[in-house]
Amino acid sequence: SQLGVGAVEIMPVNAVERMYAVIMLILSLLTSSFFVSRVTALMVDLQSVKAEQSERDRKLREYLNDNNVSLHLKSRIWKYLQDLNRSGKRMVLRDTVVQIRHLPKEMLTSLNAEVYFPLLKVHPFFSALLTESGYEVV
Repeated sequence: SQLGVGAVEIMPVNAVERMYAVIMLILSLLTSSFFVSRVTALMVDLQSVKAEQSERDRKLREYLNDNNVSLHLKSRIWKYLQDLNRSGKRMVLRDTVVQIRHLPKEMLTSLNAEVYFPLLKVHPFFSALLTESGYEVV
C-alpha cells in the first residue's frame, strides 16, 4: 500500500510502479517513525517537568515542616502557589537572567534603582531617606 496502512488490491505491474511503491513505503515508514519519536520526546519532556514540579513541592513541604510553620500559613502558601500556577503568571528571577551579570556597574545601579526603589518608597523610613538623598519619590 502507498501509505503503509491496510491491504490494497492494486498491485504494481511494471518497474516504475514498483519503484514508486517502494519509495512510498519508505516515506511512510520514515513519517510514522518521526511522529512516534516526536510524541515520545514530548512525553519525556512532560514527565521531566512533572518530576521537577514534584521535587520543588517536596522541598517546600520539607522546609515548611522543618521550620514548624503553622498549618494555617502552610495552607495559605499552598493556595497562593496553586493560584499562581493556574494564572500562568511567572516572575522572572534576576539570578536566572544571565545577561544582567554582564552589564556595566553604572547601568546595573540604574537597573537596581528602577526595580527596587518602588518597593522601598512605600515604607516611611526609606521614603524619607530617598527624599533626603535626592531621589524623586512619587
